[in-house]
Amino acid sequence: MKWYHAILVILLCSTSVVQAHAQEKQKSTTITVLSGTLDAQSMTHHINNLLQRIDSTIVINSGGGIVDDAVGFYMLSKTMKNPPAINTIGTSIVGSAAVVVFCAGNERALTENAHIFLHPITTEVNRVSPNTLKKINTAMTQGYATIISHCTNGKKTPEEIEQLMDQTVFLSAEEALAIGIATEIKKLK
Repeated sequence: MKWYHAILVILLCSTSVVQAHAQEKQKSTTITVLSGTLDAQSMTHHINNLLQRIDSTIVINSGGGIVDDAVGFYMLSKTMKNPPAINTIGTSIVGSAAVVVFCAGNERALTENAHIFLHPITTEVNRVSPNTLKKINTAMTQGYATIISHCTNGKKTPEEIEQLMDQTVFLSAEEALAIGIATEIKKLK
């Protein structure tokens, strides 16, 4: 092998190693929209992004849906090792189960006209007694309130969140920011 061939091979190998290292360091980022009724089907893409460790911004305009599906996403995002960055933006109504998805964001922005909607949790479960259904709803409410309380970084206890839920409240962007559910307000230009 001639000396200039050896140099060419070294340069090509070095370039490939640098490119591979750069690609490894470069993370994918995606912007997705969550609107309408939240359910397992609407959450599939967001869960896949988590599992593939794709950084994402989730734009939310949803009155809610199935709380279990939102809680599953939230718990996965907060308990996995080395999770991707998740940011959330509420653009209009962020209600019920959608608030749980909103709280999964590291940065949680609301547009100035957006509202957070909290209400008592109700679940429909077939073939259970009324007493069992009441226990299920109580457990769901406590779990939901704990997640929202965690989102406020301790500014509101789970009991205080439950009181807000019992009142069925629409929090303005400013109110949500004041209690820590939102981390910023996006002003319209």
